[in-house]
Amino acid sequence: MCIQQRCYLVEIMTIRGGDMYKVEVYNTYFGDCSILKALGKKNSNLLVDFGIHAHSYVSGIYSDKELLKQEIAEDISNRYPKTNDDINLLITHFHEDHVNGLIYMYKSGSDEYIDYFKKAYIAKSWGDPYAIAMFLLEELMKKIKIPQRKPILFDLLLFLSVCVRIIVPLSRGDIFEDGRYIALWPDNSEEISEKKEIDDEIKDLNFSEDIIKDLKDLSFEISVFFNNALFNRKTKINREEQIGIFKKKFKKLKKKISNSWNGNNNINVEELIKKIHNLNHKFNIVFQNSDDENENILFTGDIEKNHMQEIADRTDIPLHESYKYIKIPHHGTKNHYYDYSNYNPETIIINNGRINVKCEQTMAYRIYREYRDVCAIHVCTNSNNCIRCYRCDKNCMWACTCVSNVVYPRLYIEC
Repeated sequence: MCIQQRCYLVEIMTIRGGDMYKVEVYNTYFGDCSILKALGKKNSNLLVDFGIHAHSYVSGIYSDKELLKQEIAEDISNRYPKTNDDINLLITHFHEDHVNGLIYMYKSGSDEYIDYFKKAYIAKSWGDPYAIAMFLLEELMKKIKIPQRKPILFDLLLFLSVCVRIIVPLSRGDIFEDGRYIALWPDNSEEISEKKEIDDEIKDLNFSEDIIKDLKDLSFEISVFFNNALFNRKTKINREEQIGIFKKKFKKLKKKISNSWNGNNNINVEELIKKIHNLNHKFNIVFQNSDDENENILFTGDIEKNHMQEIADRTDIPLHESYKYIKIPHHGTKNHYYDYSNYNPETIIINNGRINVKCEQTMAYRIYREYRDVCAIHVCTNSNNCIRCYRCDKNCMWACTCVSNVVYPRLYIEC
């Protein structure tokens, strides 16, 4: 069966001014991958994220996550060939379930993906040493907890260096894609309120001064790399060679931390990882269409609910009163729930699927039941990880057809 026959995406269409718009939602199970299409005087195709969670349960015609990444990547490149400059990229943030499909593109070694994206939009805050330090620390803590885990930052830097021609940093107020969209978040003028609490907990880990210095130095070097080699392309260096140096320094830092780690019983490493993970959602792009045309789009990445509330409370760039499409943050899970019913969405998009975790953890990954009360069409990538049904709190294999449009009933839908 050819890839088009499998038809594992849903196309959603609307009209904006003189343009026709589509939202294509790929089934990455517990992950994110969508394409915003604008067809008019000047076409715009914007890939928003491409990743699958490491614990996502993938079965059936794909058999594993790597095959699914391959088929999605090939489908994107077949429909949007690089020779036509047909597609740009926006990375909401640098967590694996939003980027490891992009890393697959780089690692595949295919010439098709070299300079594939004309532009890639990423958060401007990733040129800041503190943001880099927080991401490095999350990677280091995860490697302490799971030693065999591979860090993703350096592979992502390689992807950005090899597969993207121009990188455009975004922060609140920036307009992009020929004026169609405006960034609502991150706001670089804000103080990071969680910083002191995180710093205090890091001190309790009893890292030596040289470890802290190495972390700061590496973060600064990577931030310079972002600002010069990636954002401005000013430095005349071998980017792949420089990233290799970063990887070696990270490896040495990991070894130092492992050798000095004292297993302090007062520190819950898992909770610290979760806090840093949520803090890294602060460096997350949220955007909407720049003009209120009553056919509006809001994409939220994995924005934390308190940050979403900040966006909603601001008056300098107000949210629109109603939306045609809202992409629900963080796969529709309970801890990131925000009441979007106030914005009268016609369609909400929820990227979710089963997760291979312990039974007592599964509820945290499932679609929160409160989303059932949002009076809108629900476009979900799976119906097998949903607890919004009034009649059942178990794994629902079929969604409520009155409100849902599932990309794959039982794995896929032919459309």
